[in-house]
Order: sequence, then structure tokens, then C-alpha cells
Amino acid sequence: MLSMHKDWNNEKILEIGMGTGRFTQVLAERGAFVSAIDTSQSMIEITKNKLEKKGLNEKVQLFNASAFELPFKNSYFDGCISINVFSHLQNYERVIMEISRILKPGGFFIVNFPNLLSYFLPYGILVNLNRKSLRRNVFTHWYNLFAIRDIYFKSGLKIVEIQGQAHLPAIKNSEVFRKVIKLINSVSRTSILKYICPVIFVKGIKKEEP
Repeated sequence: MLSMHKDWNNEKILEIGMGTGRFTQVLAERGAFVSAIDTSQSMIEITKNKLEKKGLNEKVQLFNASAFELPFKNSYFDGCISINVFSHLQNYERVIMEISRILKPGGFFIVNFPNLLSYFLPYGILVNLNRKSLRRNVFTHWYNLFAIRDIYFKSGLKIVEIQGQAHLPAIKNSEVFRKVIKLINSVSRTSILKYICPVIFVKGIKKEEP
């Protein structure tokens, strides 16, 4: 994900759904000014403590807020990221509209989606039919790239880059398995094979105003 944008230094970045602050910390370490939101106060506290220990709290502002109504003014951010969040949103179109609103013209949005049209197609179909994860009782949805392109277009965003991330069923304590996954990822991340990976990372740019 981080490789999809060259220079984070001094960029004003919004992170939607920071969780325990893994990417929040990395972005701050790379010089970004981060506004991070989450609906869980416990996640906010975890992230706050982590940033304080690293001396990064001055680079980050944390908000208990919803992605459906972002508490920021129009055209404010240089970029936005959201990792492992959109699979659990029931009205993702509205969130993308909100993200487009708060981005500056030319600003970028990087997000990952579970890819329905992957080699896990039967699994993805079952998830969508059940409207929840097959392993947890939480709303989950797998996306196809055609629907993503459509809502990006309607939101004033243009897709400029797609990367794939490969997954296989885990084999406990298998060094061979880890090497296989690493090889598959290196081959498929930017090749045509990315379109059948179970996770796709999408970078969109907000179109310049005429």
C-alpha cells in the first residue's frame, strides 16, 4: 500500500478506520500529518498510547467519527487511506462520496477491497449471499472491480493504479508456504494476475475541477 504513493512527507492524510494504529504510526514516521478516525474509543486509546510511546502524537490527530459523515471541510486533505475497512461497510458508495468531498483536486485515495472475481470466487459468493463473514458474525461484502470503477466515476475519482495481494489457506509453521506466498505476491502484485488476487489495492485520484 505505501508504495502506491512516493512521498508522504508533509502531506495531510486522512486515515479511515485506524484500528490499533499500525498504518497511522508508519505514516507519521514518514512525515505525514495524519487525521485518523475510528468508531471504537478503545482503538483510539490504543493508538494514542502507541503514538505517545513513539513520540509521534504531535503529528497525529485522532477522532471518534463515522466515515459516513466525515467531520472535515471540503477539499482539505492531500490524500486518504483506508485499509481492511471497506469489506465491512454496508453503504460504501456514500463513504467514497464523502472521501471525494474532503480531498483536494488531484488528491489521492488508497483502499483495499476483497476481490469477488478472484480464485476464491465460490467463497466470495457465499459471503455475499450470507451478508457476513463465514468465520465471524459481522457484515462482510466482496466487491468486483466493475462496481468499484462505477462508483469512483460517479464520485469524481479516477482509478490510476491497482495492485493485487495473494492469499492461500494458512499452513502452520511452514517456511515453504511463506516462501510460496512471497513469490506469488511478487509475481502477481502488478502483473495481469493482480485481477484474480483475493485482495486488490486501488488508488484513485480526485479529478481536477474544470
